[in-house]
Amino acid sequence: FQKLERLRNENQELCCLGWVSPDELDQMLQDSLVEVGDWKLNFDWKKKKERELDKLPHTIKVDCFAVSTLQLKDTVESQLQNLSESLIRTLRNKMLDEKKEVDGWVDDTTARLGVKPSSVDELSQAQRAVKDVDDSKVEMEQRRNRVTEKVKLLKQFGGNNRLLEEELAAMESQSNQKWSGLTNLLGSFNQELEAQRDTLRNQIGIRVEECTSNLSDFGQRWSVAKPRSESSFSSGQAESVVAKIAECKTELDRLADQVSKLQLDCEAFELEKPPFQQLEDLSQEIEQSEAMWAFYTQFSSALDQVRAQVWITYRVKIFDFEDFLNDWAEKIRDRGADTVSLHVQQQVDTMRRVKDLLRFCSGESFEREHWATLYSKLGLPSSSKFDELTVGDFLDVQDTIINSEPALKELHARAQGEVVLREAIQELRVWAQETE
Repeated sequence: FQKLERLRNENQELCCLGWVSPDELDQMLQDSLVEVGDWKLNFDWKKKKERELDKLPHTIKVDCFAVSTLQLKDTVESQLQNLSESLIRTLRNKMLDEKKEVDGWVDDTTARLGVKPSSVDELSQAQRAVKDVDDSKVEMEQRRNRVTEKVKLLKQFGGNNRLLEEELAAMESQSNQKWSGLTNLLGSFNQELEAQRDTLRNQIGIRVEECTSNLSDFGQRWSVAKPRSESSFSSGQAESVVAKIAECKTELDRLADQVSKLQLDCEAFELEKPPFQQLEDLSQEIEQSEAMWAFYTQFSSALDQVRAQVWITYRVKIFDFEDFLNDWAEKIRDRGADTVSLHVQQQVDTMRRVKDLLRFCSGESFEREHWATLYSKLGLPSSSKFDELTVGDFLDVQDTIINSEPALKELHARAQGEVVLREAIQELRVWAQETE
């Protein structure tokens, strides 16, 4: 029995393919085989095992036992046939995947080169497309060669499978036609590019002149539109200025896109790129203006919040107004001197003077006639109601407040004196009633 067991062990390797199912075998081969040589090595191993199997006698004598190998040989032959079919399937699938990649690249490249350039933009795109094709063509040729090698191997080991042979022949013919067509198209395309190069070079020169002219015209419009006078700081004018700067910036961005595209075309045609220094100067100037007026917009927005406060409630917390002025004075120092910051500084300085005089307008001791006098001196509408007044109403007449400082002090003192007098008369009346 030991001899029988040794005989079994010696031939056990022949049955190794039976340890996995056909699906598992396909998956193993698909995961582990990559190059053509991997499949060829397995096909050679299969042939080797077939030769070993042929040498195996139909009956083996072990002492008094006669062991038949017919069933073993049938089983192993079936397993080797399954291996052959699995190798062909996985090789065919791998070949089809690689062929699909190559054909997809050929179709995409043919479509890109099929557009005939008729402008500088299209020619620049075409040149970039040709460069991309040249960069990737070597790799695609290597993939195509691998497909060809796999097709040859399939023909060699595919047996007498007529359908497979016809399929491979049709695919090979189709791929060769596509590749030949792409090669011819690439050659003729390069000739067309060369024929149009001089013409389109002249077009680039014309575009440079047009772009330079457009920048010059825009520079003149910006010179007229940019803010430069004190009238720009009125509330309505300020909004108009900010909107105009934004409009000019949008227009300049469009010109910058044109310049960028033109410089790319010059690079594609190996022409010297024009500097367009005026574009840089205008961009810097507009950015500075935009930043300045953004600062003014922030100040105006913050000031509007203060202006909206109701006066009779805000007058008792006038320190908030002082904090507001101190905050913006610090922001002005951080920003540095320019047209807008100087104007904001002037407004802050003016409002500081007004803040010190607003205590004479608090109206805490005012009667109706005092309010009427205040409206008259400050130029406020006589129909104004003191409980509806806002901080903005006083800031609108801040110059009048500054010029009316003596009158406001006198009105405030008179109202205070009348309060003292009324209180004294009231105390006298109370005393008189108590002494009767």
